[in-house]
Amino acid sequence: MKIAVKIALSLMVSFFVLLFLVPTKGPFYCGGYSNVSATAIEIKTIETALKMHYLTFGHYPNSKAGLSSLVEAKTFPDGQTEQFLPELPMDPWNNPYIYRYPTQQSKTRPWDLYSMGPDGIDDHQSNDDIHSNPTNI
Repeated sequence: MKIAVKIALSLMVSFFVLLFLVPTKGPFYCGGYSNVSATAIEIKTIETALKMHYLTFGHYPNSKAGLSSLVEAKTFPDGQTEQFLPELPMDPWNNPYIYRYPTQQSKTRPWDLYSMGPDGIDDHQSNDDIHSNPTNI
């Protein structure tokens, strides 16, 4: 009977750790993975804003206008205002996202959108860059 109680208690403690501590402490133990996940989510948010811009204006912002055009509020003749992002996002390493239209790299999207990753170097070749293509996210 004592063994059954010990097993039950150890299972309860394990369940508590998995249920409550891992979700709150996980990012501290695996910071690199959580930053990559946060970047992937933010890239998807920016992609949605780019698609909304396209649906509204019939074109994507060019490289010169960049992502800042998604933040600028635009007023239409009927008085309606459109803003696609509340602020210009920075990646978890406090670097701006790189946006290019038309694409120079992507085979699946009309734009290039990526984070330079932890090293902060825009070199297109390093393994730490986080791109908007489906194989990277």
